Amino acid sequence: MLAVLAEILVPLLGWIARTLVVSLVVRAFVGIGVAFVGYHFIVGPILDAVKNQMGGWPADLAQWVGILNFDKAVTIICSAYVIRFAVSSLHAVKA
Repeated sequence: MLAVLAEILVPLLGWIARTLVVSLVVRAFVGIGVAFVGYHFIVGPILDAVKNQMGGWPADLAQWVGILNFDKAVTIICSAYVIRFAVSSLHAVKA
């Protein structure tokens, strides 16, 4: 009885484990890819453009922008848009 139960459960549990592991690995790689592409090709150039535009600002205004962490705010907002776009475009893709 135990041998028959083991013959049924072991392959079933192996299949479930493989399915879950594959799904988690795919999601991890997609997340890493979205973060890498989003930062290097979208957020980075936007930050560079903002910093270049700030070059002509008065020193007092530039100091306030630095104190208020404007660059971090721009990074967070741009990253949120990138993640929202990636998640909405990945709904059709199922692992």
